[in-house]
Amino acid sequence: MGFGKIAAHQVQKLAQMARDGAMDPASARKAAEDNLGRLKPADRAEAEAILRANAPR
Repeated sequence: MGFGKIAAHQVQKLAQMARDGAMDPASARKAAEDNLGRLKPADRAEAEAILRANAPR
C-alpha cells in the first residue's frame, strides 16, 4: 500500500469521524490538510485521485 493510499484512507476516516460527531469538522479538516501536506507530490496526487474517485456524488 502506497503512502497516497494510506493518506486517503486516513482522510476518509477523519471525514467519517466528523460526520459521526466524534470530531469537530474544522479539526478534522485541519488534520486532513496536514496529512496531505506532509506527502511528496506524487503521493499527494495519488491520495487526491483516490479521494475524488470515492467522493460522494
